[in-house]
Amino acid sequence: MLLKSLWIWLSFIPLAIANGILREKVLSPRINDYALPVSALTLCLMIAIVSFFAIPALGQARTSAYIEMGYLWAALTVAFEFWMGRFLLHKPWSELLSAYDVSSGNLWLIVVIWTGLVPYSVAKLRHLAF
Repeated sequence: MLLKSLWIWLSFIPLAIANGILREKVLSPRINDYALPVSALTLCLMIAIVSFFAIPALGQARTSAYIEMGYLWAALTVAFEFWMGRFLLHKPWSELLSAYDVSSGNLWLIVVIWTGLVPYSVAKLRHLAF
């Protein structure tokens, strides 16, 4: 089940990239300081929608399996973000870590937490967890 859930998580990558492009090209020029929070909420919504429709394909499982899936998704999200930022985009560690400072208006930490909570939440909502 966890292995199959990786396919769902992988689908978040193009969504996140598209969301980032939307933020930089459309939101930032128009709503400036609010672009980061709006972008984070938009990505959370996209993750929820994909999960709502994709998780039922995994079938019923113990609640613990969906909680483990959430941990996996959150860990993969953080790992991918650091890998992409550091090794592909060559951003300094300080810039990567600043994304986790919610007081700056960046809600990336909320996105990571949300990503971790979504599998269990969807499973409960769709009556898949027992």
